[in-house]
Amino acid sequence: MHLVKLLMGCFVFILGNLAVAANFPIYQLKAAQNLQDGIWSWKSTMRPHKSTAADHTERGCIKIKDFIKQQTDEMRESIPQECKTQITSDQPNEGRMALQCSGAFSGFKVNYRVQRVSANHLIVEAKMPSNTTLIHEYKREGVCK
Repeated sequence: MHLVKLLMGCFVFILGNLAVAANFPIYQLKAAQNLQDGIWSWKSTMRPHKSTAADHTERGCIKIKDFIKQQTDEMRESIPQECKTQITSDQPNEGRMALQCSGAFSGFKVNYRVQRVSANHLIVEAKMPSNTTLIHEYKREGVCK
């Protein structure tokens, strides 16, 4: 369960700040469809590298349906209403979306890319306003025992 919460937190961090969970399109993207339960590994990196955000890896048994539900519930509790997302491209192997904020968060914009490397291997990139890119890589490694 700890790994699930960690993965959720990371997805929320990268893909967070959205208006309402129902409007959160990451799981609507074709590239993020039909992922399988199992042992997943996760790696987080930041480019350019920052000493305050060291690369991190984690591994554990994940049920995708539970993962999506928990993340959605967490987003409902913590998301600013001033931010909206828009899917800008949606292909089977790559999806893109943009986050644009107004009000107190005016000018904050993040461009996301979700790449489907293989059936159960995703790379999620978030290009931040400061020319920093957060990269999370998710790979299914096998069946949970």
